[in-house]
Amino acid sequence: HERTTKMFRSLSLLFCLSACTLGKRESTYDRAVRFYNAESWQLAIDAFTDALAEYETWKDDLVTCYKTCGNEPWTFEETSTENVEAVLKTIAGLVEMSDCTEECLGSGRSGGVASHIVDFESRMPYHYLQMSYYRVGDIARATTAAHTYLEANFDDEVMERNVIFYENAEGYSEDNAVSMEPNHRLSLYMKGANQYNQKNYMECVTLFEAALQAYYHAMEVCRAACQLVPRTGFKRKRSLIGIIGRSLTNLLRCRANCSEKVGYRTRLVDRDGYEGMHYHYLQFCYFQLDSLRDALSAALVYLELKPDDEIMKSNVEYYRSKLPAEENIKPRKEIKLVRQQHGERILIQKETSSTEMEVEMDDKPLGPSSVLSSAERQSSIPKTKRTKDESYYASTHNFTIDYD
Repeated sequence: HERTTKMFRSLSLLFCLSACTLGKRESTYDRAVRFYNAESWQLAIDAFTDALAEYETWKDDLVTCYKTCGNEPWTFEETSTENVEAVLKTIAGLVEMSDCTEECLGSGRSGGVASHIVDFESRMPYHYLQMSYYRVGDIARATTAAHTYLEANFDDEVMERNVIFYENAEGYSEDNAVSMEPNHRLSLYMKGANQYNQKNYMECVTLFEAALQAYYHAMEVCRAACQLVPRTGFKRKRSLIGIIGRSLTNLLRCRANCSEKVGYRTRLVDRDGYEGMHYHYLQFCYFQLDSLRDALSAALVYLELKPDDEIMKSNVEYYRSKLPAEENIKPRKEIKLVRQQHGERILIQKETSSTEMEVEMDDKPLGPSSVLSSAERQSSIPKTKRTKDESYYASTHNFTIDYD
């Protein structure tokens, strides 16, 4: 009873904090958008640059708070979904951690970043920046900003056309076709795969271990950010229980999707299986180095992610046959998070199968071109002979978040 009371008290504070943010001072990001709307291009550039710097600092602070607040003291087991007491304990833990995380981060600059998580994660500031740089005549930086946005939203046809326009504009250089936020973990992954292909197995292990470390750091940031999922969009007459259910569903949905959000930002790597392929490469490279224990522990994590993979099942049997029977080799330590995510997906599946939940938020991110009137959009068309592309450059961009 005491734990349940504490959970409801925490939730009340949580929703109060969310509602009270409406009266806070203007954040750096909001100021940047305001400058953009006012066509104060250089001021917008300066403000968006400051906002991005704040976001990087905020992510470091977020992970620190996430760890300070417990970093998953509870565990999900598949049977817990049938155990009411276990589920309530999990819910209480989630609420307490969310409460602790918000209190640790505090208000001010952190609050300004937290209210725009979706925009930062989807690299929306670079969408604003590419147009702002173009308006001040800086084609080089406009190109770089466009590439940075496109890297995380590569199916955005509007931005693809923008890049084509910039590449044919005066002042463009091939050196501008780079990202302002290079994907370090993906770079390590691709380098590791290259070393595997060249049969440099020691380098393969080194690079994939580093890639996994970078990957799980990004996972920490993502899961911690889910503690701050916006709590808007509730129906006015929704009961407290309904609000609790909606909030927790959004949180769990967010966390269950983190492996997809942080793992897939390119056409080069398959969305389905990116996390597991680290372990697939590692188990074989460790095997080639005659490190069978490490190979087996990596293979066991892969099987947790892909339990029907017959090749990996055979590999595990082989490794076990070569090791002493009394040795009980366990999966790598990351298995805890893998199982945690699996449990969260089960809870979400059960929730969505038993009741229809609204997941759309009332507050939607504002795309750059959507703040322009039709006349303004027409006047913003770059003056160039490439008339075929002009309509794309100035067209309204109905922005939809895709964490690719």
